[in-house]
Formats: sequence, C-alpha cells, structure tokens
Amino acid sequence: MKNTTGLTLNTLDIAYDILYRNDGNRSSTLNFSHAAGPEGIIPAVFTDVAALNFSTPAASSGTSVVTVNKSETLTGLSLLDGNCLYIRWNTNDLAGSGQRDEFGLDNISVALEGIDSPVIAKSPNSGAVCEGTTLTVIVSTPGSGGGENCTDMYRYSTDNGTTWTSWSPSIPSFSAVTGTNLIQSWRDCPDSDCSSSVNEVSWVVNANPVCEITGPDPVCANSEGNSYEAPMGLAGYEWSVTGNGSISGPDDAQTVSVDAGAGGTYTVWLTVTNADGCTSSCSFEVTMTPEPDFTFTATTTNGSSGTGNTDGGPNLVTIYFCPGEYFSFSGYSSVPGTQVGYLEEIPSGTDNVTYNGNAVTVPRAQQDFGPASAAALFSGPFGPYDLSSGTSGSLTQTYTAYYDADNSGSYTDGDCLGETITLVYHINATPLLETTINSEQVTSNNDGVDDTGSFSVCNTPNNILFNSFVDLNGLTPAASVKAYQTLTLSNVTVPVCNNCAASLSAFSSVMATASLVNPALPGTLVMSFRAFLDIDNDNVIDAGECAGDWVVYTITVNPLPEVTCPEDQSVCVDEAAFLLTGGSPGDTAHGRER
Repeated sequence: MKNTTGLTLNTLDIAYDILYRNDGNRSSTLNFSHAAGPEGIIPAVFTDVAALNFSTPAASSGTSVVTVNKSETLTGLSLLDGNCLYIRWNTNDLAGSGQRDEFGLDNISVALEGIDSPVIAKSPNSGAVCEGTTLTVIVSTPGSGGGENCTDMYRYSTDNGTTWTSWSPSIPSFSAVTGTNLIQSWRDCPDSDCSSSVNEVSWVVNANPVCEITGPDPVCANSEGNSYEAPMGLAGYEWSVTGNGSISGPDDAQTVSVDAGAGGTYTVWLTVTNADGCTSSCSFEVTMTPEPDFTFTATTTNGSSGTGNTDGGPNLVTIYFCPGEYFSFSGYSSVPGTQVGYLEEIPSGTDNVTYNGNAVTVPRAQQDFGPASAAALFSGPFGPYDLSSGTSGSLTQTYTAYYDADNSGSYTDGDCLGETITLVYHINATPLLETTINSEQVTSNNDGVDDTGSFSVCNTPNNILFNSFVDLNGLTPAASVKAYQTLTLSNVTVPVCNNCAASLSAFSSVMATASLVNPALPGTLVMSFRAFLDIDNDNVIDAGECAGDWVVYTITVNPLPEVTCPEDQSVCVDEAAFLLTGGSPGDTAHGRER
C-alpha cells in the first residue's frame, strides 16, 4: 500500500478478519509482519507483530468456519510519502494425516490512527448556575491517538460562543457570566497534520440579584431605630451588623432597624436571594458622630453661681439676681472641642423681666448658635436684668448642644443633639426696710448709703423697745424677708445676738435692756440692721439674696443720777410732795416715800 498523504506516517491502524476451519485436533499458526520501502522493491527485513498473529485452537472446530478479528496500531513506521507499506502472513503448517487446516483473510484495512479529543464532564454538574460561580471541567478520559506530539487543548466562552479564549493546554477555571457559558476540548496533533473532533459542555448562567443598602450615614451615637433598606421584590434577605451597633427587630425582612453604640463605626451586612436561588452580598459602613457634652459656670454680679455639665450633671443651674445685676459665663468647654453648636431658647418665665431695659419675650423661639458663635454665646457679661413690675420674676433658658457633622455652620438633619442644660434666673426686688426703735423711725432708700438714727436712754431695765420692722416693698413670702443684725458695744451689754438674722416679725413689740458695764460712765450701743431675702432660709446673707442698705442706730446709754437734797431742806412726815430745786440732777421732780 502506497503512502500518498504527502506526510511521513509514523502510525497506522491495521485490522483484518481471519476465517478458519479446523477439523482435527491440531494447531496451526498464521504470523503477521510488515516492512516499509520504495514502491516495487520488497524489503528484505520484515517486522513481526505478535499481537496480529493467530493460532488455531488445538481442539477441532468441526466443519464450521470461524471468523476472528485482529487489530493493532503500528508505531515507529517512518513511512515516507510515496513509499509503500508491505505486509505479509506466513503459516507454520504442522504435519499430520487425515486432518487439515484452512485459513482465509478478509476485511483487511490500513488506516491512519484515529484521534480522540478529551472526554470532559462539567463542574459543577448542573444545567443552570448563578453568576460568579467558578466553572471548570473534569477530564474523565484524556485525548488519544495522533502520535507522540499531540496535545489536549481547551478553551471557553462566556457569550454563547460569540467570542472564545485561545486554545490552551490548561483546563479552564473561570467565573460564570450571565448568559450561556461554554467549555470545549480538542486534541491537536501537529505531526500528523490532523486533529480530533471538539467536545463541548455548557451552562445557563442566571444573574445574581442586585445587592444595595440605603440608609443614614453618619448617625448619632446612641441613636436608636436607624433604618436600612434593601431592593424590593427579592425572595430572601439576611441582615447582620458588626462593630458598635446591633439589630433591633427582624433580620430577614426588606428593611432592618439598627441601634447605634456609643461611638466609632458599625457595618451593616446584607445577603439577598432571587427567585433563581442566586445570592449577592454587600455591606455599608456607618460612622457614628459623637453626642456632644459641654459644661459652663454662670455667675451673677452678686456672686450667685451654678455649674452645668451634660457629662454626669447637673443639668439644672439656678442663679439669683438683684435688680440691675449682670451675669457672665466661665469655664465653658465642649467635647469634642470643635464643630459643636447650640440651640438656645426661653421656653418659660414671667413677663416682668427686662434685659438691658427691654422686656424679655416669653416664650422666645429657638435660636441657632453655630460652632462659630459658641464662644460668644458662653461669655458675658449679660445684663442688666431688672423687673418692670412686681417684686420677683424668673426666666428659664435652655441650651442644647449639637455636633455639626456636615460642617454647615448650623443645625441640619443628621447633626447629633446632645443633652440640654437648663438655666433658671430668679430676679428679686431688694427689701426696703423701715425700722422703729424707741419711736425713732428710720427708712432705708437703698441708695447705697447707710440710713441712720439715734437716741439716748437711761441705764434702766427694758430701756429699748423694738416697735416695728417693715418691708415697704412687700416681698413674698414674708417669712423669707429677714433682718441681719450686728452690734458694736462700748461700756454696754445687751442680751441680744450679734451677727445674726431673724424674720422681721421677730423685731416687733420686743423689749431689751442695754446695761452699762460701769454704771458711773455713759456707754454707746450701735445697732445695724440690713433686710435681705433669705432664699435658702439659712439666716445668712448669701449671694443673690438682695440685701438692702444698712439701717444704723446709735444709742447712748446714760448712767442714773445720784439724788441729793439741799442742805437747808428738811422733810417732814406726812407732808405733800414738792419740787426739789438746787439739787442734782437739775430741777427735776422726784417722788418720795413717807
């Protein structure tokens, strides 16, 4: 057989049928051999191929004809183009009598070796997969045939074969793309200029659902019920939260509610599933803006003060004013130290309070002091505060801090409100003290100058009578209006307290005795009184208790005279009273006893 392929053939497939009839119990052999050479010149040397030899069985087959097929691949031929392949069979006929072997050859074929592509099985072994699934194949049977230099090759397509990757000996492994994805296998045999058919597997790739989270960011620290939402209409939802936050309520609905922690960040995680069973996951990191804290001290002109602090309190500050006084802030600070503004308002109060001579509107609408105005808001002095009528008034002012998260310079949605400090102002009129002692009346005009009175008494019992002490301004409650008393004594003792206070009623219709220490010498008692509103009922003039001017009495205590009679005066028993003259002290009428 002549090679007309135009190629040098190294491999050929040989097949043939042997027909035989063996009517005796003996065995004969039909041997196969081949050689390659020029056309018309039978080679001297043939190569035996044992796999193609045949021996009849020793047992008789009777009169029937038996067909046996033999086939083999011849290798290492080096059959040049234009040369011929020579094949032959020879038999070893064994001697015997009365028996015979009969052979026949049929269906002799010489063909180029068949080339089979690799047999591939898809992984995962499913008709439909989800987008993003890793697709590959398992080679169940490697490619075969075609000679020694053949290579199993593979390629894949993610658009139903419109475009392909280059053929490669590497088994593909890739991420599935929505649509139809394919992998092909092929055996390439360059030496024989032949190749196998192509094997192919395919998957239908379903799209993954769109995973998207919408919701607030940033949120306020310690805020509750922050709502996050996923796309509608999907088959399943699975929410989780990591970081400084927690889910409150269901975690498998289209929306989820998250409570924020004290600060830092938290991450909202979501996995969604569509009707094809495909899933997608996404996350959403949320920053918590701080809930600001702040502190300040408010102090009035008279020294009444209070400190507020949202970090542990107190959140209520009360200060007391006397008419015409101011107050200032000190010690202001905030945490964080920047981007903190304040919402200020006056929600309540009386309508008789004035500020710098103007009536204060109550209630007054909320005002926004952005971070740039915070320092001026907590400075001072502010005032003067006064009363347009009545004897007392009050204002309630609130300050609520916010963190200006968007740096807008004012409060907007998303800025975080902190706690509120409430500042309460009490403005009280100053008591106007009118005193009467031993019928000597002194009225204070609260002009900043002491008001004075004086009188003399003799060194006798109950020589001082407190007639009345009255507050002409009528401050209420009356029991809180008190008089503070101080004494300065010179050669005098008096059984009343020094540096003490009592209600005004305690000074009405009360008698006291101012006694001389040395009865032969005069003495002086200076009694000073100052009315004040004892707000805390501690009998001490505290800051903000609006004390009036001092009322000062200077009392001279004179010694009693020694009574003497004139030398020429005689007194008779049973005589009527008469006037002593020329004696001491002066011409004073004195009684006498019989």
